[in-house]
Amino acid sequence: MNSSMHVALSVAVLCYVSGLYFQFVPPGYLVACLFFGSVVGYNFIKYAPLADNFISVKGAYLKNMQGFSALSFIAALYFLRFFTLPGLVCTAVIGMLVFFYVFPIHRLRGSIRNVRGLKVYVVALVWALATVVLPALEAGVDLNGQLVFETFRRGVFILAITIPFEIRDLNLDQPGLYTIPQQLGVRGAKLLGYCLLLGFWLMGVVFEVAPGGVNWEAEGVLVLMAAIMLYGASRSQHRYYSGLMVESLPLVWLGLLVLF
Repeated sequence: MNSSMHVALSVAVLCYVSGLYFQFVPPGYLVACLFFGSVVGYNFIKYAPLADNFISVKGAYLKNMQGFSALSFIAALYFLRFFTLPGLVCTAVIGMLVFFYVFPIHRLRGSIRNVRGLKVYVVALVWALATVVLPALEAGVDLNGQLVFETFRRGVFILAITIPFEIRDLNLDQPGLYTIPQQLGVRGAKLLGYCLLLGFWLMGVVFEVAPGGVNWEAEGVLVLMAAIMLYGASRSQHRYYSGLMVESLPLVWLGLLVLF
């Protein structure tokens, strides 16, 4: 769990979800690059602030994580060489968002993560770009209205399932970050999450969001499971509750699409 491989697996799985909706098979090199790149990105977010100048770390554990991340970075670079130009541009945008999520920006006097009320929306945007737009670009799918709409819908879903993490981090986040639970309280944040999940599902039912169609039964079960997990989120939740159970929802999504 600490190596972020479970998160990377979720990112890779969501590429296949997009493939089912838009009738394409994500290229293997893309899935591999996203997997290793997600390991690098999430480990950078978790461990870079603990290092001197974001590079030098102390202790065997952190050095092992740094070495593992370095190997993952090399692997991601290897698969990146197969990308098309549009895919490279999209990847660069994603990479910059992840980098400046942690690295201080002079004019902001801090990183994106420390900008009031912004961090959760950047997370949703990065996941939506990486799991909808980038796979579609590499599969040769046109950037039409349906794809843009599904990107927005994916962002709404990611935003909803990020709320349990923000509830968990209430005791750690600085008061001035204006996270959703800080602004609305735990109860209000959960209510917003329920509304986002319902909106995500209704958009799939009402609108023709993808050529492959949307399985409303599968997404209904997914939304119900996500809502139950959101209901159970608390400040004192077990470390595996959000970090493993909630982050497994993309795998559940793909399984439900195959099952239904």
